[in-house]
Order: sequence, then structure tokens, then C-alpha cells
Amino acid sequence: MIIESRLNIQAVKERFGSSEFFTTADMVDFYRRFEPNTPKTTIRWRIHELVQKGVISRVGKGRYQIGDTKVYVPQLSNRIFRLNKVLANQFPFAFYCIWSARWIQEFTHHIPKTEMLIVEVERDILDSAELILIDHFQQVNILRPKDKSLLHKTSNVVTVRPLIEESPIQKIRQVPTNTLEKFLVDIVCNTEFEFLAGSEMDNIYRNAFDKYTVNRDKMLRYATRRGKRKNIDELIQTIKRQ
Repeated sequence: MIIESRLNIQAVKERFGSSEFFTTADMVDFYRRFEPNTPKTTIRWRIHELVQKGVISRVGKGRYQIGDTKVYVPQLSNRIFRLNKVLANQFPFAFYCIWSARWIQEFTHHIPKTEMLIVEVERDILDSAELILIDHFQQVNILRPKDKSLLHKTSNVVTVRPLIEESPIQKIRQVPTNTLEKFLVDIVCNTEFEFLAGSEMDNIYRNAFDKYTVNRDKMLRYATRRGKRKNIDELIQTIKRQ
């Protein structure tokens, strides 16, 4: 247990409160101003304590910002739970992810015309998943990796896509679904969301970064796997300048 006074919480807030982010090296320099011979291992434990107390939060590998971690936890609808039950029963050992286009509404006034759910499954079970879901749900579409067409904007559509390897997924009430990092990359990459390009996408990113803690390293790693790292990085830089 680290003595509270050694953390210098108020001084940490004053020093880094206006910073977009700061690094482990910055924290080492900060603490050594008070105690020049403090070992790095001790400073890492202090950083750990600051995170646990909600004084700072991690926003990447060795990167931090002032304030508690604000985790994105989207609302899951009954249809999502139904989809999850079907997939869990039919493919108990497969990796998949379920999310909703409606979640855009939290970050923009633009309201999608469709109640679209996106189901991402391993490529090996793509065809099987499509057939299973068609048996249980109406208006199921499948998008192949090279499919560039836009979906028809009808209601209650379920789109089946291949799941990108090592996608950043979280589980909410046993449902594998998007993290915020994955969600923000997907709406840039997926053809279904082309209508959000330009200032609308800028607004979504700005609101998401203002409201939640975003792990940029995780986000950019996923963007790299989707071939959109440059696009995502430019979006982040754009909202930083505004």
C-alpha cells in the first residue's frame, strides 16, 4: 500500500490536467522532481495506484490522462439477446460479435432509417451462420469481404459479416459485442455507414472521445488490420485541432 502523500495527487492533477495525454516517462520525471532517486518500479506502482483511485486512466500503452476510466457500455436490445442465443446454441465454440447501427444515435443527431444489427462471425462458419439466421429472422443479408454494395434501408435487417481476427470485443451479459474502439473503426470501414462521411463522422468521433475513455493504441491496431490506420489517425488529428 503506497502512502497517500507519496502519490502527490493534487500536484499530478495540476501538472497534467491540461494535457491531452501523458506518458510513463512523464510520470517518472514528475516524481523524481520530488525524490530524485525514486526507482522506476516504485513509480510504476504509484501509477497503478492512481489508476485504481480514478485519478488517471489509461488511454494506450504507457499513456494516461487525468480522470477516471469511462467505459463504453452500449444498450443491448431484445433482438440482440435473441441473436446471441441462436448463435451460442448453434456455434458454442465460435468467435462472433453482435452490434447495432442504432448505437450511432448516442453520438449524433442523425438517426439511421434502419434497425440494422450487424453479426460478425468467423469466416469458416459464414455460410452456416447465414442459413441459421435466415431460419430465425427476416431480412438477413450477407456481405462478402469484397462486397462494395450498400444495404437497402429497410427495417429490422440483420447483416452477416466476416469477423476480423483479433477484433477488440467486450462481453456484456454474456453477449460478445463491440468495444468503443472497434465501433469507431467499423463505422468508418463498413459500406453501410458511408452516409456518415465528412463533418458527421467528425462529430461522432469528437462526442465519443469527450464522453468516454478511448484506447487509441487498441483502436489504431484494429484500424491497421482493417487497412484504415491512416484514415482513423487523420480523423483523430482532425478532432484534436478543432
